[in-house]
Amino acid sequence: MKKLSLITAILFTTQLLVAQCFPDRHNTNWHDGWVSCETTDNPNAERGPSHWILYNFGQPYILEQMHVWNVNDPDNLDRGLNEVVIDYSMDGVTWTELGTFNFEQATGQPVYEGFSGPDFDEAQAQYVLITAVNNFGGQCFGLSEVRFGVAGPVVATEEPEVKDNWCLNVLTYPNPFVERTNIEITNNCDEEVYFSVKNALGATILPEQKIDNSSPIALNFEKLQLPAGIYFLAVRRGVVVESYKLIRMKD
Repeated sequence: MKKLSLITAILFTTQLLVAQCFPDRHNTNWHDGWVSCETTDNPNAERGPSHWILYNFGQPYILEQMHVWNVNDPDNLDRGLNEVVIDYSMDGVTWTELGTFNFEQATGQPVYEGFSGPDFDEAQAQYVLITAVNNFGGQCFGLSEVRFGVAGPVVATEEPEVKDNWCLNVLTYPNPFVERTNIEITNNCDEEVYFSVKNALGATILPEQKIDNSSPIALNFEKLQLPAGIYFLAVRRGVVVESYKLIRMKD
């Protein structure tokens, strides 16, 4: 059974939020983005102390082309990243270099729409690391926004794990799913068994409930209106807890 470790020691993470009249345009506020004025140790030791930004997607994805918005504040265009090195990783420890690239300087105009960045060519990664080599002459380094195209999450197909004297039968189908999945738990244990559902951050989606002995149950996610993402079904028997990953895909 695989376990999920949440990585919290990250310099910067991003979500794609549409909050402008024109979603592909970037405003000119200096504080809407990432700024680094001092070098720090790079997650990729080969890069040494540097200005860098790390993206953690929470799970591996099949990556396609980036779209980049450089610093668009008219008074700080020189902070924008110029030459960069991009690395990607599945575990945040072992890195693969995508290459060295030159980013375009922003225009400083409210209608700035960024530029098409490097293509990952369907590389699989959970982490992307952008390390600045130089900028356009500013004392600090900055970046407004990066959007990553994805073909979908990386889904591992595994054989069911067989446990000695494990008296529960847990089925989830379909998984991954788009609108709903069925969860059936059959309890043949002598002890009471409970189940709950949590999201990837550990927040409870369905509180713990008791399973009637030897009675199969089914949970329908369609009515819960949960967003796309990773969820975990936790099945507890006494102090023994088993987790099962559930993946809801976007429509």
